[in-house]
Amino acid sequence: ALETPLTDIYTTDKHVHGRLRLNLGEESLKNATLSFSLGDGTRLIERPQGNVLEFAIRNPGLPPGEYQLKINLLVKGRKVSSLERKITVAKAPF
Repeated sequence: ALETPLTDIYTTDKHVHGRLRLNLGEESLKNATLSFSLGDGTRLIERPQGNVLEFAIRNPGLPPGEYQLKINLLVKGRKVSSLERKITVAKAPF
């Protein structure tokens, strides 16, 4: 399950925050890697600690528009799940 409390961010926001619940057993978590991408930026997290992960993905200076936050879960290098969430970047009012 993916939670992103704010799907509308401003161009001045530094990060997109969220929470991800992984439905994996302890053994699978040892071999898990998460790939987060937003715009042209990608971040990898290897061997997440626990089933609930709070994350902050850097906003790579995206201009106003709609983007897809993409998260891929790999176990032993094989993609087992993926999620996408629409993120709207708006011009800051100040």
